This record gives sequence, C-alpha cells and structure tokens, in this order.
Amino acid sequence: MFKRFFLSCLLFLACASVSANEAPSPADNSDIQFSDIDYSYHPDSEEESCCGTLTVLGKATNTGRRKLDHAVFEARFFDASGKLIDAFNDSTFSLGLLPGQEIMVRISDQARYAPDRYASAQIRLASGEFENVEPPSDSTRHSGIPAILIQLFMSWGPILMLIGVWLWLIKRSNACNYQNRLIDLMKEQNQTLERQAAAIEKIAQMQETQNLRN
Repeated sequence: MFKRFFLSCLLFLACASVSANEAPSPADNSDIQFSDIDYSYHPDSEEESCCGTLTVLGKATNTGRRKLDHAVFEARFFDASGKLIDAFNDSTFSLGLLPGQEIMVRISDQARYAPDRYASAQIRLASGEFENVEPPSDSTRHSGIPAILIQLFMSWGPILMLIGVWLWLIKRSNACNYQNRLIDLMKEQNQTLERQAAAIEKIAQMQETQNLRN
C-alpha cells in the first residue's frame, strides 16, 4: 500500500514538473518593440488605380527576458486623419525570437483602397507564446554543454528519476521475496531434521526395550 502511494506521488510530481517546464506563458506585447517601419504600394497593373499590393517592412526587437514562439504580426494602415482603414496579419514567422534578438518583419497583402488613402502604417504583435529562457551560467559556458541538453535534462530528469526509483523498488521487492523463500526453506529443513531425530530416538528406545526383555 505504501509502495503504491509513494509511486503515485512521484508520478504526480514528475508530470507537474514537466508541465511547468513546457507550458508557455501568455503573450506580453510590450516586450516586442517595432522600429524603422515603412510601407510601399505596388499596383497590379499600370492601367488599374485600385487595388494593388501593400507591403510593410519593420524591425522587431525582443526587449524582454523570454523567448517568443509562434508569433503572429499584424500590419495596420491609417489615413491622414489617423483613422484605421486597413489591416492584415501574417503567421508564417515560425522562428523563435530570443531575448535581445532583432528580426525584420515583412508583411504583404491586397490593398482595400487606392494608394492616396494611405498615410501611415504600424506593426504590432497580434499573438504569440512566451517561454522562459534560463541564462547559461559560467560553469555551463566553460564546460561547453549545449543548452538543449540542459533543457532536456530539466524536462525529463524527474521522469528518469521516477523510473530509477521504480526499478530500485522492484529489485528490493525481489530481494525480499528471495529472503522470505530462503527462510521458509530453512524452516522446512529444520522441521524435517526434528522429525528424523524424533524417529531415530523412538527406534533407539524400542531397540533398548527389546534388549532388556531378552
């Protein structure tokens, strides 16, 4: 009973540790800053005045301490009065943005209006997942251990420890069963020897009685 309870507790702790390491944090848009934003309008043909392709280009910088994954960037366009008149997004940015890293964001789509309606453009982070990144220590840098190995060890370490404890308990249980069988065998041998001794003693008494009668 205690063994089952102990294994259940270890399994729960291991699953909780893995879930805590792998669960991403909600997106915090303030960690991603955009600069050097510019846009251009490309007509589909010289004869058509509407509507061509809008392309916005900007630089995204991760100013936070967490890695950004699965980012979805949105481009917004405004007229001269500052009114939002067009917007579209792009979710093809599969590369992770590490803390302090910069990438160029380029988004293109079909325009809704003629080019004279557009006065300014913005880029923002529509959605994404932030993951905590542990900075490498001095010992890790000098040892040359890749960061991915450290992350794998931190994620799967509790499960490996659980498997090791489970194997140790099985080995210990088998050893206890072997000792119990050995003790039972010794008891059976002692009982057999006692019966043999009692039989020999009885035979000796009968022989002595027969000798006295003769």
